[in-house]
Amino acid sequence: MAVNTEGRGRAVSVGRKKMEIRPLLKIEVESKSGKRINVIVQDDWHIRILGPKGKVHNASAIKIGDELLAYFCEGGRHVGIKIDEFLEEE
Repeated sequence: MAVNTEGRGRAVSVGRKKMEIRPLLKIEVESKSGKRINVIVQDDWHIRILGPKGKVHNASAIKIGDELLAYFCEGGRHVGIKIDEFLEEE
């Protein structure tokens, strides 16, 4: 409902649809203790992942053998915030 300064209103439609296809990159790592974890990020130069001593790696430039920093926590996160999710991986 859109209302003018005189209080008269009318029904209006407001909407937006946006579809994007973006390449994704799955990064799998193994800690020194042998624990394996993975994360899926957008495969783009502006996605940054930290290495030892704060060294910045662009996701699209990561290669096998690079050392990366990781924080081990319970899964189910979106931009670092815990979310409830159900996920099956094969």
